[in-house]
Amino acid sequence: MNPSLIFQVRDLLGDVPEEYLSDENILTALEMAETYLNEILPDDVDTDYKEKCQYALAAYYAYLSYTSTIERGMGSIPATSEFKLQQLKELALSLIRIKVNVNDDLSLAVDGGKPIAVGLTWSMTNYDC
Repeated sequence: MNPSLIFQVRDLLGDVPEEYLSDENILTALEMAETYLNEILPDDVDTDYKEKCQYALAAYYAYLSYTSTIERGMGSIPATSEFKLQQLKELALSLIRIKVNVNDDLSLAVDGGKPIAVGLTWSMTNYDC
């Protein structure tokens, strides 16, 4: 993993003090994002694109962790934090959706696919009538 991604995530988060969100937390978020993206992105995607998706998604994951800590301490999430969390999620979604159709909750969108005909033929049943 590219170590500079930690700095890019921290830069994207901007106003989160290091004492509330450690590099280890960001590294965990980066690893989670990498695992998710490895599963959903096509194998032939450009490394730069994948890294952009990774740090955008990791920023969302890390900020989610940060706001959870704030909520436990305060009892609620400040409106500005809730707005920023939504903006980080939208950024990650906008990048990922360039290559993959995902829902707003980051699950893969199922487009229904093509119908498949299924039926039994004489050779499949091997049954005397």
